[in-house]
Amino acid sequence: ENGMVVERTQPLQTDNTDGAGILRMEVEASGSIENLRGYLLALESNMPLIFVNQAKISPSQSTGSIESLPSDRLTVSLQLEAYGWWEAKSQ
Repeated sequence: ENGMVVERTQPLQTDNTDGAGILRMEVEASGSIENLRGYLLALESNMPLIFVNQAKISPSQSTGSIESLPSDRLTVSLQLEAYGWWEAKSQ
C-alpha cells in the first residue's frame, strides 16, 4: 500500500520466556523516502505492534535518471521485533 518493495525477509532468533515470545525479522526493501515513512508508520501504529530495532538506510546503487534525488531511490535494511504472549486456559 505504501509503495515500498520488499526485496528479502529473513527470520532471526526468537526468545520465549514466561509465556511471552519475542519474534524478530530482518527486512530489506527499496523505495522513496515518502514510501519509507508510510511503511514505518504502518508497522509501528497497527496491530500487532512491530518495533524497529535497527535501520540502515542508503541511496540505491542502481542508476536512475539525472533528475531524481537520492531520496527517491533508497535501499533499507530493518531489524524488526514483535511480541506475543499466551496463557493456558482451563476447561
